[in-house]
Amino acid sequence: MQALQLSGLSKRFREVVAVDHLSLEVEAGEFITLLGPSGCGKTTTLRMIAGLEEPDSGRILVGDQDITYLAPERRGLGMVFQNYALFPHMTVRDNIAFGLQMHKVPRDQIPEKIGKTLELVHLSGLQARYPRQLSGGQQQRVALARALVVEPQLLLLDEPLSNLDAKLRQEMRVELKLLQSEVGITTVFVTHDQEEALTLSDHLVVMRDGRVVQMGTPGEIYEHPQDSFVASFMGQENFFKGTVVAKNRDSLQVRTVQGLVLVARTHPDLKTGSDALLVVKKERIRITPDRVAPEPAEQNNYSATVEFVTYLGTTIQYVCSLEGYQLLVSIQNTEGLPAFQRGDRVRLSWSVKDCTSVVSA
Repeated sequence: MQALQLSGLSKRFREVVAVDHLSLEVEAGEFITLLGPSGCGKTTTLRMIAGLEEPDSGRILVGDQDITYLAPERRGLGMVFQNYALFPHMTVRDNIAFGLQMHKVPRDQIPEKIGKTLELVHLSGLQARYPRQLSGGQQQRVALARALVVEPQLLLLDEPLSNLDAKLRQEMRVELKLLQSEVGITTVFVTHDQEEALTLSDHLVVMRDGRVVQMGTPGEIYEHPQDSFVASFMGQENFFKGTVVAKNRDSLQVRTVQGLVLVARTHPDLKTGSDALLVVKKERIRITPDRVAPEPAEQNNYSATVEFVTYLGTTIQYVCSLEGYQLLVSIQNTEGLPAFQRGDRVRLSWSVKDCTSVVSA
């Protein structure tokens, strides 16, 4: 059952096309994320769904109801803004009650609804506090409670975690996903944070210049990016341009302009003589001392030089020079300190399945 359908949705601000004929279907109970860089149209799309912006063309359906031109308060939706938009002069209880009052819920039902919602977001006992007396995470929960208490058909989240510190942000991702799963509410989430999107989403919608570039599950988007824009935006920094010099059923060989020969997964649209753009994920590259032989499955193996080392605690990143390329390698930190330093000769290796072809965006 479709909970939300966008059909040919467009929005222009003077000369700028913010959203360009966007079509999208969201199933009931699904957590879907609009992902992309600033200015790609994701927030404008969310605001059109909420009724805060009027589309120039297209339709918005929630269930079987066309809400394209309905007033925001008549859409039956809940929204959490980036800055939470809590009323500073109201207590937690009054902030949550506000939506119920707007929906003309009988006064004798309001206390029970507030109590249940506060329990749901783990804020029981804090109903008398004001927003200034709450932490960032607690304020975020109040905003979420205010959106959920009216039992909306659809929950809209506009980068609600962006104002939190890194540790709290990570904790709230887990809480938000657990809460959404428990309530079972269809959710549209906007973010430019790839890790956030991968953690929370059932499906991702990657946007660029007001258009949908690729849709799919987090695994599909990350493992099989449609083009170089999606691959790069999802954090895959290592690209090689070259020409296909050989191809069989399972793999193909690509010679780069620097003369490097790489073995990649085969691609149905590539043949011998075709131009190719290959991508290798930074976390799939193995780095060892130069004298260590590669694993049998790692058909791509090359001698390189460490140029830069970044210690990130749980991971260590190396920038390595290889035949004119600067490759980023990211490994899990299992030994405490970096195993290699600037200037060390190392061997970089990766398997065929971790070297994929993409379209140049």
